Amino acid sequence: MPRRALAIAGAISVLGSAPAASHQGLPPGCRLAPQRYLRVSDSPDAHELVVEVGPVDVPAHSLAPHQRDLTYQLAFVPLTAWIYGFRVAVVDSSGKALPRWLLHHIVTARPANRELFLPVSQRFVGIGIETRALRLPAWLTGAALRRGEPLLVNTMFHNPTDTDYRGVRVRLLFAYSRTRPLFEISPFNVDVMFPIGSKDFDLPPGRMVRVWEGSPAVAARILVLSGHLHRYAQWAELADLTTGAVIWRMRAVTDPSGGVTRIPIHFPRLGLGRVIEPAHRYRLTAVYDNPTGRAIPRGGMAKIGGLVVPAHGAHWPSVDTRDSLYRQDLRRLLRYQCGFEGPGEDMVMHAP
Repeated sequence: MPRRALAIAGAISVLGSAPAASHQGLPPGCRLAPQRYLRVSDSPDAHELVVEVGPVDVPAHSLAPHQRDLTYQLAFVPLTAWIYGFRVAVVDSSGKALPRWLLHHIVTARPANRELFLPVSQRFVGIGIETRALRLPAWLTGAALRRGEPLLVNTMFHNPTDTDYRGVRVRLLFAYSRTRPLFEISPFNVDVMFPIGSKDFDLPPGRMVRVWEGSPAVAARILVLSGHLHRYAQWAELADLTTGAVIWRMRAVTDPSGGVTRIPIHFPRLGLGRVIEPAHRYRLTAVYDNPTGRAIPRGGMAKIGGLVVPAHGAHWPSVDTRDSLYRQDLRRLLRYQCGFEGPGEDMVMHAP
């Protein structure tokens, strides 16, 4: 096992050690509770990595009562493989399909890998109500997962109806290949609420604009783009401020009430991709128009993400567990599983 894997495994094994946490400048007494609502397994016949959350009850007009327990649960990847697609199913205890809208989102994060635009844990795959299944050619592209690396899974169920649902489970299924593809891809995302903290924001009456600017750590070619918006979003746009070029303006498909039903998937330059450079500055802009005449607390979100491959011979940047932003981010991800402060960089102590 490589040196970084040994170091990461060592720190995860002492997450509950108060002296070790104090030595790292982290709060003592942190212990991760058993992850009673999360199971990660290999389905070798289907060539799928199965991430299952639940069962939980979701009462009418409510979230799941155990919502805090569903916030960034920890599991470990059981195999080494390349992920080239995903699909999601919401089912009951017998496996019968339930309405997809019971799942507000399921988001996976990899503490042993970092983001392209920020030195924080990589958000691997995030699926919302509007996200559709994705499947790419296995021989061409795939994102590497390594056996033993930590995987954090954040899930939110919600039920806007008058009907109670019991025994609800979500199954996130990753299609994988054991063979390295021609291009090893990585996910990335940018959010108007970067860098740290809640990613939703209040919507005042009328029009509002939010922006975030930053640069990638290395050159990368964007192959696929999609994103996430909420009700009353007009559009979100990723642009290169250095050249003035618009990379993509994203508009959600909505129902008559303004609710988002689908976010398009965009292949820049017909799949040839578009290179982003560390010497350039990029801006994400989101525009909302709230017609209700009243403020909507935490009503907005806006992010664009997708898949990239390093360009110009670059290598994906490594995680720096000493980085203050990395530590703040991980503390926040684990604030419910490990107390308000969380274990800081300890989670990354099991990377391949």
